[in-house]
Amino acid sequence: MRGNDALAACRLRWRGAAGNPSHSYLIVSTEPSFFQLFRRSRYSSALSDSQGSAGGGQNRTEVFAVAALGFAFRYEPKFLNYFLGKVCGIPDAVTVNGCEIRCQDGNQSDLAIVWPTQRVIVVEAKINADLQPHQNPTLDAFQAAPDGYGFQIGEKYPSEHERWYVVLAKDVSAIPRGQHACANPQFIGFRQWGELEGMRDQSPLITDFLDSMGLLGIPELQLRSFRDMQLEQATESAAKMFCLLEGVANRYKLIQKERWDVQTKADEGYFVGIKLSAGGMFQELTQCVGASNQTIGWFGYEAPAGVQPRISVWFYPQTQQALVATQRFVASRLGPASFQNSEFAFFVSREVASRLDDVGWFQSVLEKLKDRDCE
Repeated sequence: MRGNDALAACRLRWRGAAGNPSHSYLIVSTEPSFFQLFRRSRYSSALSDSQGSAGGGQNRTEVFAVAALGFAFRYEPKFLNYFLGKVCGIPDAVTVNGCEIRCQDGNQSDLAIVWPTQRVIVVEAKINADLQPHQNPTLDAFQAAPDGYGFQIGEKYPSEHERWYVVLAKDVSAIPRGQHACANPQFIGFRQWGELEGMRDQSPLITDFLDSMGLLGIPELQLRSFRDMQLEQATESAAKMFCLLEGVANRYKLIQKERWDVQTKADEGYFVGIKLSAGGMFQELTQCVGASNQTIGWFGYEAPAGVQPRISVWFYPQTQQALVATQRFVASRLGPASFQNSEFAFFVSREVASRLDDVGWFQSVLEKLKDRDCE
């Protein structure tokens, strides 16, 4: 997710807020599926009601994903066999016979595959949340009492003499690596969700599970929702949008390495834009938003679910005090503005009656927001 995870999640959650909050989400299908179960569940409600608290909504998504994975393992032994053999590299002698699938089996386990009195495989699953040191088997905190997962797994499963641990994440390259891996439980490795896709002859249940995980934001599986698309007719518009935003970012010296922020989510919409980084030509705005933030906002194109597409500039203050200061600053620079709030995050967008083109609008806003000594 973006540099400011909690506030970016806020923006995702309220992408449809302008104009008609009741249309914040678009149900893309009425057919039964894992994804539709998620959209109608308390997990989805927790995501939209997370109030911007760091990780709260993200964790609800992961809890649902783990429950769906456990369900697939339980009712599709072939899929579980594939996971054990191809993803985990467990010896062929270990079969699914006699195993139990346990979701949230204690603090140390998102999902546990247990052969009582014999062995256990603990799966730590991550989608948006980061892997914490006490969950990382290559760091010393993993074995430390009382919170280290290595320590807790030994306490939880004393009768299972074979103990394994695997991390399932959407981007294993971002996980910090220590100097060594633990031996008890034996560390299988860091694995990506996309590795679950390799099983041949997938049943309808497994196909739906993988499709739904893509809709929940796992990049490698998102391609599944783009089947049957022929997008060559949109090439010209896509190239123009890219070059326009690049030009605006360069004009205001937004030159950070990972400045692009693009996402497609069928239930929330589509957006493409660039992060507004702290400092630089926006020192005064940074002081209002919070000097500790690396990303103080975002600008670009949005097509929220159920709402007309728009161009907008977002701001990411993290506290009520910062929100008041930032809105006061923005209003003093832009004039009377109708802010669309999402907890502390808020945005301004081009008015329907505006005669400014895209370049003109972005520049008119950013020019007024930049430090006056940058003239």
